[in-house]
Parts: sequence; structure tokens; C-alpha cells
Amino acid sequence: MRKINETTLIPISLVVILVGGIVWLSQLYAKTDQNGIDIKDLKEAKEKQFDILQDIRERVIRIETKVDEKRK
Repeated sequence: MRKINETTLIPISLVVILVGGIVWLSQLYAKTDQNGIDIKDLKEAKEKQFDILQDIRERVIRIETKVDEKRK
């Protein structure tokens, strides 16, 4: 059986750096995940706005057509 002694121990500073790295990566992952959700929401909102603009455009075209027909 192996024994734990001074030569086999890892420095405390290395443990602190590893824990800090894990916390940093966890926060980075959480932010990235949230940004992905925000981008998805913005994309859906943009698509809805585009659909509304298409509808408005079609209505304006119909109005212009009717106005032009009455002028003739």
C-alpha cells in the first residue's frame, strides 16, 4: 500500500488554481448557455417582426392597387 507523505502531496496553490478554473469554466458555460437562449429568443422575435412587415406590405400593395384603379 502506498503512503501519502510530503513528496506525494500536491501544493495547495495548485488546488486553489484548479478550483478557480472549475468555477470560471462553470460561469462561462452558464453565460454561454444563457446567450444561446437570448439569441434564440431574438431570432424568433425577428421572424415575427418580418411576418408582420410582410403583412403590412401586402396590405399597402392592395391599397395602392385600389387607389390606382379608382384614378383610372
